[in-house]
Amino acid sequence: MPDNKRLHCSMLAPDKRFLFLFISLLLLFIIYPLTQERVFGLNFVDIFILVILLSSIYAVISNKRLFIAALILALLELATRVAIYFVPSKTLLLLYTGFTISFFVMIAITILIYIMKTEEVTADTIFGAICVYLFLGVVWAFLFRAIEVLGPGSFQLGEAIAKDLAEGGITRSMNSDFIYYSFVTLTTLGYGDMTPVTPAARSFAALEAITGQLYLAVLVARLVGLHIASSISKKASQSGDKENKNQSN
Repeated sequence: MPDNKRLHCSMLAPDKRFLFLFISLLLLFIIYPLTQERVFGLNFVDIFILVILLSSIYAVISNKRLFIAALILALLELATRVAIYFVPSKTLLLLYTGFTISFFVMIAITILIYIMKTEEVTADTIFGAICVYLFLGVVWAFLFRAIEVLGPGSFQLGEAIAKDLAEGGITRSMNSDFIYYSFVTLTTLGYGDMTPVTPAARSFAALEAITGQLYLAVLVARLVGLHIASSISKKASQSGDKENKNQSN
């Protein structure tokens, strides 16, 4: 009988599913900034959010309950996103943000559970770990965007960033400025061109920085521990095989 934990993990993350998700997340950071100044790039990020949603659903498609939950949240996210174009309102933006964050958090937790339960470090494990880290940055970007829209002046913005945000208005669910700021905060670079001003903005910024550092520390320790344990196990197995061969001879 196969181990239940291993079977559960394999159902959540078959080979290369985290690779597809990683690629879709990576494209968000590479391609969108290059198209932002173009006419068709105004809401280009929404296309990539959709691609990420589909890649995330594909990553959990083998688990029926997770697949259904992810699909429902994705449909709610898309419905509120479309509604914002026709009826721009802070309420719809808040709903959209809530559905999007809930979806990404659910997928990130699912991947994280897989990483914690796996007993061997593989390429799929590494891609999954990177995806969780990228999800952290995306989730906080949506939070920061919502905070600024609901409470204008929550962040001290540069002139170019403020103009970009004003032109987008509520109809733009996200822009590269807050994605940029989120990852600058997550990695604790802190360039200073965007700074939190209100207590809520400062609190979330500090929490993101702490989360990013703790995640890297705990994750690296976990993966290194798994790699060492796997190496010791393989050496012990090889040693046992040699002894068995010698005894048989």
